[in-house]
Amino acid sequence: MNHETEVFTQIAEARAKIGNGSVTSKENQEAQGELSSAISRLLVLTENYPELKSNQNVEQLMTELAGSEKSYFCSSQGLQPGSN
Repeated sequence: MNHETEVFTQIAEARAKIGNGSVTSKENQEAQGELSSAISRLLVLTENYPELKSNQNVEQLMTELAGSEKSYFCSSQGLQPGSN
């Protein structure tokens, strides 16, 4: 369970960095890369543990992370979330 804890910690840390308004654009991009990487590892974990897929809390977390990642991407591209 140590690896799983590490992945969740990395996601939380990356989200905190991105949410910090005092970071530079380069730091923000690096944090977004860290978040994307951690989310990818989380997806692998859910594939390895089928009971996680059916867990409502994990499902909600994945939805929130997907929304956060889209918002961060849009803000870095100068787009409004929801516009294509």
